[in-house]
Amino acid sequence: MNTSNKTNLFDYENDANKIFETLKNGGVSINPILSGYAIMGATDESITKIYTAKQRPLDKPSGIVSNFRTHNEIHMINSEHKQIVKDFSENYEFPLAVLAPFDDSHALLQNLTPFMRSIGTKNSTVNFLINSGPLRSHIANLSMDNEFPMIASSANVSGSGVKYKVEDIEPELLSAADLVIDYGEVPYQKFDSSGFPLSSTIIDFQSMKVMRQGVFFDELVAVFSKDYNLKFVTD
Repeated sequence: MNTSNKTNLFDYENDANKIFETLKNGGVSINPILSGYAIMGATDESITKIYTAKQRPLDKPSGIVSNFRTHNEIHMINSEHKQIVKDFSENYEFPLAVLAPFDDSHALLQNLTPFMRSIGTKNSTVNFLINSGPLRSHIANLSMDNEFPMIASSANVSGSGVKYKVEDIEPELLSAADLVIDYGEVPYQKFDSSGFPLSSTIIDFQSMKVMRQGVFFDELVAVFSKDYNLKFVTD
């Protein structure tokens, strides 16, 4: 396992290239996004290795590595909502996972194996995370440029909560990784009333239903209500 040195001057492009080459060669990487550490693979074997280490059932989906560009090219939502997401991504930095139907003819999705498709999509929808930081955006651009889909999940044993620093990631996850990019503690952290660490907020842009409340949830609701007069359904 190779581990990059902690530094305050992150080389996002170089680290993204390291991650891309690791995944392209069938490996597993652990790397930060703004709201926690993620574990990533891009082959059936590497994703199975991740799910085994996470003790995650295979019927639980994970995300396809993405940024706003991925969302804009592949998601199929109405033009008003698409403009709102574009404006939001340009004016705010809050992480947001957009769940929506997808254009299955796009080359990136055409290159999913059947197993990766079963992991990365559910009920004809796909979850794309936007505003997840410059490192993830660089990785997502490499994915798009090379039509090479990657699968990402939080780097933790299922049910234990997202990890905000590498030192808190369970040994079995670290042992599964061929590359660990360590940027120290991630900047966006939030715990619920019981002390459980939260990840990104997920919103279904078909039903406008909140699927998961995460970091900056209250701020997201306020922005979408005030700036776009958009209301979300919560349970």
